[in-house]
Amino acid sequence: MISIKKLIVIVSFGSVSKLKRQQSLDIFLELISKNHPNYEVVQGFTSQRVIDTIKKNEGIEFYLPEQIVAKAIRDGYEEIIIQPLNIIAGSENEKIQELARKHNNGDNEIVKISKSLLSDTDSYEGVADAITKVISREEEEMILLVGHGSYHISDSQYTFLQKYLNNRTSSFVVGNLMGNLTIEKAIKKIKNQKVKGVKIFPLMITVGKHMLEDIGGEKEDSVKNMLIKEGFDVTFVDKSILEYHVFQQIYLKNIEEVVKKQMEE
Repeated sequence: MISIKKLIVIVSFGSVSKLKRQQSLDIFLELISKNHPNYEVVQGFTSQRVIDTIKKNEGIEFYLPEQIVAKAIRDGYEEIIIQPLNIIAGSENEKIQELARKHNNGDNEIVKISKSLLSDTDSYEGVADAITKVISREEEEMILLVGHGSYHISDSQYTFLQKYLNNRTSSFVVGNLMGNLTIEKAIKKIKNQKVKGVKIFPLMITVGKHMLEDIGGEKEDSVKNMLIKEGFDVTFVDKSILEYHVFQQIYLKNIEEVVKKQMEE
C-alpha cells in the first residue's frame, strides 16, 4: 500500500508571548501529533505582525496559512486538514474557506477544513458544559466571559452560547469587545444579579493585547477597571481557553471527524 503525505495545519492569530505559546499552542500541537501520527502537524499564524515580531525577538520563522498550504501542495501532500482556532466561524474562517477553494479542484478536495469552536447545536452544548466545568466561582460571584466579538453575522453564535449557559446557570454572562453582546450590556446584567464579585474569564484562544490590556489591564477603560468602578471585587483569569485540556479535546474531536470522513471517502 502506497502511503500518501498528510498534513494538519493549526491556524490561529498567533501570540508574541513565547511562554503563552508554550502553555497553549505548543501543547495542543503535541496533542494532535500524538493522536494522529500519520499526519505531519504544523501551525500557521494569520497575523503578519505577530510573525514579524517573533522573528525579530526570537529568530523563529512562522508562516501564513496560505504559504503553508501552497508549499505543502508543491511538496506533494495529498491530504491537508486545516483547523482554525477560532471561537466563531467569522471573517477569518471565510478567508480559510477561500484558501481551500483556491487549491481544491472539482471533486479533488485536497484541503479540508475542520469546525470552529462554536458552529452548531452540539458545539454550543459542549462548550457550555466545558465552561461550567473548568471555571469555579465563589458565593455571590458572577463569571464574565469576554470574547473578541464581531460585526460579522456569526457574532450571533455568542448569543446561542449565552442561551445554553442560561439553561445551566444564571452565574455566567458573555460580554464582548465588539458586536451585539457588549461589555456594557454584560455589566448591566451583572448589576441586576446583586453580587459582590466578578471573575473575568477571557473567551479567547491566545493571549495578546486584548487580554492583557483591554480586558485585564490597568488602563482606565479596561474591562477590569470598568467593573471596579461599579464597585465589584474583580478577579482576572490570565489564561486562554486553549490552556485548558477540555477545550483542546473539543478541537481534537473536530479534527477526528474530518479524518474519519477522509478515510470513508
